[in-house]
Amino acid sequence: AKGGETAECSWCEKPLPEDARDGSFCDWSCASEHKLRRPSNSTAARQQLFALEHGVCVSCGLDAHALWRRVKALTPPERYQVLLATPGFAPKGFKDRRLENCLEADFWQADHVLP
Repeated sequence: AKGGETAECSWCEKPLPEDARDGSFCDWSCASEHKLRRPSNSTAARQQLFALEHGVCVSCGLDAHALWRRVKALTPPERYQVLLATPGFAPKGFKDRRLENCLEADFWQADHVLP
């Protein structure tokens, strides 16, 4: 801290203990909460939710992770047919990026609904 100010935890804003390892968080739980909840880090939220739900939507039961694994093993024409037959995943024409670059993030966004 500068000018005699006490350094504060970036998450809970309590004074940092002298042995704070990175100088930003008072302990591991605050660092973890910050990583999970900060608006710019959707990856951490997705990882933790995936650990709980394994890519299966709790609303509709769709196993989006299994769909991604199945689709990525297919050729683009085969991908088109599978996506066309999957509710909510119909390709947006033959230039849909899921046909060429099969990225997991295109199939599962915490609730598998893409904006």
